[in-house]
Parts: sequence; C-alpha cells; structure tokens
Amino acid sequence: KFWPGPLTMVLAADDKVPPAVCANTGFVGVRAPSHPVARDLLLESGVPVAAPSANRFGHVSPTSAQHVADDLGAHDILIVDGGDVTNGTTCSVGIESTVLKVEDSDVPSDATDVPRKLILFRKGGVPETAIRAALDEAGFTHVEIVPPPAFRDNSHESTGAGVSACDSSKSAAELATEQAEQAGAQQAPGQLITHYAPDVDTWLLRAPSTSPSANPAGVLVVVETQQGKRLPLRSSVLLDFGGTLKELRDTVLAYRDLSPDGDVPSAARTLFDALRWTESVDGAEHVLIVDVAGADDPLAPSVTDRMFRAA
Repeated sequence: KFWPGPLTMVLAADDKVPPAVCANTGFVGVRAPSHPVARDLLLESGVPVAAPSANRFGHVSPTSAQHVADDLGAHDILIVDGGDVTNGTTCSVGIESTVLKVEDSDVPSDATDVPRKLILFRKGGVPETAIRAALDEAGFTHVEIVPPPAFRDNSHESTGAGVSACDSSKSAAELATEQAEQAGAQQAPGQLITHYAPDVDTWLLRAPSTSPSANPAGVLVVVETQQGKRLPLRSSVLLDFGGTLKELRDTVLAYRDLSPDGDVPSAARTLFDALRWTESVDGAEHVLIVDVAGADDPLAPSVTDRMFRAA
C-alpha cells in the first residue's frame, strides 16, 4: 500500500547481506523510493543499493542536490540531481521515511490473528494513523504499533516559557557523536535525540506566547526559557508556522514561514531547506521554530519529531 514511497521496513537480514550494511545488528532496512530518478537508478544498477544519508553526520538532511554538495562536495563523489525541490520534483514529502521493524518475524505473514508488534523506530512520511488503518483493513487487528526502547534524552525541556532545546554548550555534531557512542550499533536511523540539526543554536517554541519579555513599549524583545536563558530576537531567526508569530517579522533578525496557510505537508517539504537557510543568515545566533504539534494533521507528529531533534 505504501510502496513505492516513504516507508522503510527493518527486517532480519539474510546471510547474503554484508554485515557492514546491517551495522552488525543482523537487521537491514529496506525501502522502495517513489522518485522517478531514484527508481531509474535502481533499475539500471540491477542490484540492491546501500544508500546512507548524503549529509554530514547529525546535520540537517538534504532535500536537494545543492544540499549534498554543500555537505560532501569536498569529497570525491558524484551527485545525481533529482530536480528543484521548490517545484515538487525532488523530495515531495520533505522529511524522511517512516521506519518500522517487524518483531516476531518467524510468525507466518498471513497469520492475522496472532498478536505481533511493529516497532515504530522513526515517525516519517507515512503517518502512524495510516499504517494502523492499513493493518486493520487487512485484518491484522492483533498487531500493535509500539515505540522503540527509550533513549537517554540530552535535551533540556521547559514549560514555563514554552521552549525546549538541546544543550547549546555543545555543537549538534558533538552531541550526535556522543549519543551514537553511547547507543552503539543502531537498527534504524534517526534515533539520536539531537539529529537533523543546523549549525546554529536552535530552540523549539512549544507555546511561544506563554512568557514573553517586552520592553516598556510592549514590544517583545527576548524569549526567556525556564532555565533562565534569554534569547534576543534581534539575533534570532524565526521559522514560523501558519503566521503564529508573524507580528515579530520586523523584530527578529530574519523570518520565514514554513507554511503561511498552516498546511503541515507544506511545512514538511520546506523544513529542512529552511533549517539550512538559517545557517546562511549573517549574525544569526539562535533559531526559533514554531511547533506544528497543535495542527490537525496526521503528519504533524512526524514534523514535530524533526523539529524537536533539530533543537
């Protein structure tokens, strides 16, 4: 139902699959992409293709050939250009695939009445609600979708100012490397708390109007977190959603709305490009992202997941 498309299945690897492809876990993630260029590449190659992410470890995922060149252009590589992301020919979903692992793989695939589990390693382009509906439609009502084992959280989350963020004393790359060393081999991508992160201190605004700090004229000049950190808006880049904080357009250093209409799929398509854009803004010290968690869309949890891991 979801192939070709943004769904990766983690399955027990056959002995023919090289251990390096499995990160020595005994499992391998398999996906069938929908992009015509990617499909043509697979057909022409005539063999399975091992495809790691084309970006620096822990950095924002690429959604265009230029993003790949920015991260890896200094290496001896060839880049297949799938087209312009802005007109929908590249990364029509924007965020990565949903990753599911089939537990109890020894149970016959047609055994609809046997209790089984699917581990949702990563929320992504196929919403969990759509997967649940497909399972129920096929009669697999005994299959439970469960989250992965809890991973140690290196982030600081606050409620008083509606802001959650990672420890800005370390870079995103340093945090991602530290977490990877702690976790060891991973069965699925996107498991680190700090991931998909720009090279600018990034904060996720859970409820941005909760605790503003204003000057005597009533103009919001800083966002203050529960930990007491003050983020001056004049040195901050704001990634808005649905015009939630559009009144700050002239107060912040730079402003972009992921979707002025409040459309979650549009925000998903533009999020990673916008995060990379923040790195190019001169003088940017902080990035503030308005959360989409409150939006009534099945893709919202997946987009919020990426925003949280970027912060």
